[in-house]
Parts: sequence; structure tokens; C-alpha cells
Amino acid sequence: MTVASDALDIMFAASSKISVAGIYTPDGGSPTPCRVIVKMADEPYDAGYGAGAVMPSRIAEIRVSEIAVAAEGDTITIDGAVYPVNATSQPDPDRLLWRLELGDAL
Repeated sequence: MTVASDALDIMFAASSKISVAGIYTPDGGSPTPCRVIVKMADEPYDAGYGAGAVMPSRIAEIRVSEIAVAAEGDTITIDGAVYPVNATSQPDPDRLLWRLELGDAL
């Protein structure tokens, strides 16, 4: 284990106030329970002609140890609401996390 993975284990522990229970469902696959950190971020949007806006976006982070593969078109259920996965990335250098951009609840 690395210091980074140990820190993630603490943040994603069921007793943590940082993460929540979720269910990740691959497109056409079986649901998998997981722990999720949900963030609201502001995303710049270019409306053209020099006009822009800042749009709120919902970001979910899930450990790779819980979800080996994440893809656009999958869904995640959090507190009974089902959100589509619009984009995925693994931004940390150790690739221990999935960062998922979520769409509006279905």
C-alpha cells in the first residue's frame, strides 16, 4: 500500500462523512455497490461570440479498486437518484480514482 491509497481508504470508509453509498451500473451490466465522493464543480461553457457562462456540474469519484472499468453511458445511483455518466477520467498520478462527470438525474 502507498500513502495515497491509505488516505483514500480512510476517505472512502463507510464510517467517513466524506463518502456516500452508491450503486454503479455499467451499460448492460450488473449493479455494483460502491462508496462515492460527490462534488459540485463549476464548468466553463463557451456560448460563442465571446459570450460564456459557468455551468454547475456534478462530479463523482470512485476508487478503481471498487470499479475496475468506468465508461460513458453507465449510470450511478446515489440516494435513490440515477445519474448518467457523461465522461470519465483517472486524474490522479497513481490512477487510484475514477472521476466521473454526471448528467442530470434520469
